[in-house]
Amino acid sequence: MSTKQHRFAMALIGCLIISTTIHAKETRLSSSNNFLDDTYIGIGVGGLVFDSPGFVAGNGRANIFVGYQYSSRLSAELSYAWVATLSNSPATVSPQLITLSVLANQALSSQLSVYARVGITSWQADIYN
Repeated sequence: MSTKQHRFAMALIGCLIISTTIHAKETRLSSSNNFLDDTYIGIGVGGLVFDSPGFVAGNGRANIFVGYQYSSRLSAELSYAWVATLSNSPATVSPQLITLSVLANQALSSQLSVYARVGITSWQADIYN
């Protein structure tokens, strides 16, 4: 990997980490008293803007996720996200991501809560010149 490609990859990682996603409401899979009671699925949509020297582009992003809620304060999620092709001379980038994360949740009131997410992301981006 050349220095230019390495800088591009590191900038892409930073951009993907700070991109926003709006998640759909979580859906319970089952109402019986078993493992699926604490499992949820969802979808997300958002955007990604990539801004680095020599390459500025933005496009839409979508993801699907499945999670398991261990308790009212702790859950784990696995998600897959894909970003529409980012194009700007001199390159075109098509990234996809798989993320495994742990979420901690604290209710501040009946209407408001805060959460923290820690995880690891594996990503692949096809880069075309």
